[in-house]
Amino acid sequence: RGARLDEKNPTTLCLLKSVMSRYCMETQAKLPFPGYRLQRRFLSLSTFLEGPLLESCKKEALVEYLSHHSTLTCNGSDDDICFAGKLKVEGFLVYYFMAWHESVELALDVFALCVTKGQCVDAYITKKGARYAERIADVVIYSAMTTVQEIIVKASNNIRKMHLWKFFGENYSPSLAKGAALMDRITELRTHSHHLDLTLFDSRLKTLLWEELDGLKLSWQDVLNAITHSSSFAHSIAYEEIEASNYLVYYKEEDMFLDLVLDKRGRVQEARILAREQFTFDDYSNSLENYFVRCAVQKFTLFLLQWIWIDCETS
Repeated sequence: RGARLDEKNPTTLCLLKSVMSRYCMETQAKLPFPGYRLQRRFLSLSTFLEGPLLESCKKEALVEYLSHHSTLTCNGSDDDICFAGKLKVEGFLVYYFMAWHESVELALDVFALCVTKGQCVDAYITKKGARYAERIADVVIYSAMTTVQEIIVKASNNIRKMHLWKFFGENYSPSLAKGAALMDRITELRTHSHHLDLTLFDSRLKTLLWEELDGLKLSWQDVLNAITHSSSFAHSIAYEEIEASNYLVYYKEEDMFLDLVLDKRGRVQEARILAREQFTFDDYSNSLENYFVRCAVQKFTLFLLQWIWIDCETS
């Protein structure tokens, strides 16, 4: 009974462990026409994650993310919590369960419950193009482990992105980010964000950004240093390198970033909007993402035109 899936039973993890202790792999293989085959493996997160992504995979953060942002079923609570999903492998229905290892901090216990219906999973099969035959049971556990690994990789990327978004956005504090570590985090934020080129929204911005009008002689450093005086922007973050200067400007209402890179001469090298989630921009769409990004670009454009006007008056 312990090997049967019961998605609403809070003791699923205890049952899985109990079954494995009573029926080892050798014992299961000797059972006459078994309806199920249960396998268990250890998965260390450090074998496929490193650096900030590995640090993001704390138990509390993963539980929070998987509980609210995945299609997995959550079973149990506290130390007995596990997440369950299912997949098809070589015609067999396979339920997989992942839980935190009892003694290793950044490691998972993975169980794969294959619904065999009396069929033999110790037989060997040869996939098209493969050089070797594989045991069905091995293919089942490999597929389950690969699926779990993909889930954890996706979760770690999203958890890290949420952390970076809060770090540079609503929770930003200048005292928390300094030196080369700041640039490393800016690079990470760009990696985890959806990029939208500013000229995508209005081709006329190209004239201003890349100074096709030579008479303007814009000082982009002055523009970006003054941008936080506008109520349209929450704060800006600057980091200067030898060859370039990086500026991040946060829109609180839209929850987006204006990301500009200036070369060593102070000219615009890159100009884009960073959005949290990927989406297709459509100028005629009324979706929230399209509306917010249009607002963000409009605010920047209005600020820039006002700054040019004031600069012309004072110069």
